[in-house]
Formats: sequence, structure tokens, C-alpha cells
Amino acid sequence: MAASDWVALISGFGGALLGAIIGGAISWLLARQAANESRRRDLDQRLAAEKAAAVRTTLKVQQITNGTFTIAQALRAAVTEAQAKGFELWQAMKPHVGRTADVQIYAEDLAPFLEARGNAFVDAITLSALRYGVLETTLTGYSARRARLGELMAPFTVIDMETGAGITAVPDDQIAVFHTRVFELKDILQQLQDFAEHDLQANLALCGQITSYGAAKYGNFPKLEAPPAEAESPATEAAGPLPLT
Repeated sequence: MAASDWVALISGFGGALLGAIIGGAISWLLARQAANESRRRDLDQRLAAEKAAAVRTTLKVQQITNGTFTIAQALRAAVTEAQAKGFELWQAMKPHVGRTADVQIYAEDLAPFLEARGNAFVDAITLSALRYGVLETTLTGYSARRARLGELMAPFTVIDMETGAGITAVPDDQIAVFHTRVFELKDILQQLQDFAEHDLQANLALCGQITSYGAAKYGNFPKLEAPPAEAESPATEAAGPLPLT
């Protein structure tokens, strides 16, 4: 074979090889770019789903805090009324009417806040829901007992239709029952006061922890505007729920 034929053969083979190498490199680069883009989309989707779960959990904690705040404010208003009118607290704290909230915290609600190093407020989220359930149950139990006491007293009570004040003369054969039920009410109210004030403080702190964590991790994250931890007057009983900003 002539030298020129060898040169042509080698040139053709080299060109084909070079073309294959370049084509392969381009294909590899395109495949890597597509894989990176796919991973980026998957990461964005996971982050969006995680953030949505975190926001959902934040709203649940807001609901718990709102409920605790409402109960605490009702107790504070009753204390103020009792002091102003010379009543006992059970006389001022009327039966609670309305639907109780059932706030459940599930594993997926906690997932956005779980880290290998741990987050101190993860357990606090679950505990807040459990304690709120106890608080609502205790209030419901108080309301039922308070209503039954009212039914017991009704036949022996005379109401002033102008002032709304009532005078009750409990007969001797009902005194023991009356005192027992009043003692129960006082005991439950003391528990309610202790639970509500403690839990309100804990839930307000938890709201701050969650929103700070969410803002640091996700950037744009709802912020809870908490109500005042302490009431200054009975007028605060009409305060609305926690807004989200």
C-alpha cells in the first residue's frame, strides 16, 4: 500500500475517532446536565413539600396557642369579675360553650424540624398538642359540672330580673351535695388556671422558636404575631386569634 494510502487511511480513522470522542463527550456533558437538572428539580420539589409541611405544623401550633390564649383570657376575666363583685371564682366562671379543637401532631408534621443534632422544640410541639387536649378536656369537665350545679341550685334561686342578681337558699338536705360540687369546681378551676398560664407561656415561646427556625431554613416563612402574655384588663378577653404575617 502506498504511503499516501496509509496517510489517507490513518487520517480517516483518526477523524472518525476524534469525531466519536467529541460526540461522546458532548453526549456525556448533556447527560450530566440533564441529571443535574433532574436532581435540582427533585431537590426543589422536596424542599417545597418540606416547607409546606413546616407551614402546616406552624398553623397547628398557632391553633393550639390561640385556644390556650382564649382559655387563659376567660379565666383572667372571671378572676377580675369575681374580685370586683365579691364572688368566688366558680360563680364568675360560667360553663364553656362551643366546639373543642382536636389538634393532632403526626410524624410528617415533625419531619421538617428533625435534624441529626436534634431540635429542642420538636418534643415541645408534640407535648403542646397533648397538653392542649388535656386543657380542653378539663374545661369541658368543668363546664359540665358547673351546669349540673346550676340545675341543682335553680329550684332554690330567686333572680332579680332588673339586675340579673340571684339569691340561692340551699335547703339543709342539699347542703352536703352543694358543698361537694363546689369543692370539685374549685379544684378543677385551680388546675385550669395553672395549666392555662403555664401552657400559654410555653406555647408563645414555641411559636417564636418555630418561626425563627423556619425563617432561617426556608427564608420566606410565616411569622406568628403573638398576643400579650399577660392581660391588662378584662377587655383583652375580646382579643382575636393570632394573625399570620
